[in-house]
Amino acid sequence: MAFGTIIRREREGRDMTLTELARQIDVSIAYLSRIERERGEGLSRLKAAGADVVLIDPQFAPKVLAKADIGRLMELYSIVAKQANVGVFHRFAVMRHWREVANIPFKAFLSEDELHMNDWSYACVAKLLAGAVAEAATRATLTAEAAPRR
Repeated sequence: MAFGTIIRREREGRDMTLTELARQIDVSIAYLSRIERERGEGLSRLKAAGADVVLIDPQFAPKVLAKADIGRLMELYSIVAKQANVGVFHRFAVMRHWREVANIPFKAFLSEDELHMNDWSYACVAKLLAGAVAEAATRATLTAEAAPRR
């Protein structure tokens, strides 16, 4: 997410921001190092502005899987999310399930470029994401209270 995008989202007063750390096609060690430094700061700024933030991890697609540093990018999602105390929607796992467990061919859920999702997969991911957001918004939260002093 570019710094200018973060500033614009702060001004707009967004309630929720869904974002990726990087375009899947841009994965490289140098790029990942910069992402780790800058994205955590950006996510913290969005949260300070009052937005709920959810990271969406990469797509499970041939052109993403071909990247040598995809494992490092996946690790980075966990690191940045933990540092910024934000959630991650695991799109990669959802799409991997479609391919490896449900045996759905890539061409059924990706565009011809073997990178971008198609209408069917966007609809499925949107439904799953909406369900996760609704569940999180209505989930009871546990809090700890100190015992009264005697």
